[in-house]
Amino acid sequence: MNKFTEYLKEDLKVNFPEYYIAKRRIIFNKRYQLIYLFRLSQALSQTSGIGKCLYKIINQLYIRIQFKFSSEIPVSCKIGKGFYLPHPYGIILNPNTVIGEYCTVLQQVTVGNNSFKEINGVATIGNNVTIGAGAKIIGKLTIGDNAHVGANAVVVRDVQAKSVVAGVPAKLIRRLEH
Repeated sequence: MNKFTEYLKEDLKVNFPEYYIAKRRIIFNKRYQLIYLFRLSQALSQTSGIGKCLYKIINQLYIRIQFKFSSEIPVSCKIGKGFYLPHPYGIILNPNTVIGEYCTVLQQVTVGNNSFKEINGVATIGNNVTIGAGAKIIGKLTIGDNAHVGANAVVVRDVQAKSVVAGVPAKLIRRLEH
């Protein structure tokens, strides 16, 4: 549970910096519900005994929250701390998705596999990546650290670190200096 609290604290800092500083209770804020219940379900899924029973109850609540937001973020996803979801609507992630630390995912993003080419291939997303609204990331590929994926981009190839991609299919727009 120590990792759970560390990740939850970082998620809270990036999603609500003004509230975190004031130490207010915001667990029931609508956009934080999805992240909080994801983290809690993930932590409880790795326990046994009473924790497993609690997991079944919390997971049912998490499923309802996902339905409320029309999102699918499976508990099996590996998502680093500082996960920022400003608009948690319509986000679909493959169960094998790996997302690094301090990433931003906007609404209507899909991360999936190309079922015509590979069954288990899915994206690995680096640290400090921003994925724009409506972007689709398809197939076994890597998005490097500090990259930006533009709105409605369709990413089907690797994205280098510190770069901006956009379009259908996504193409390099520019390299970032910092």
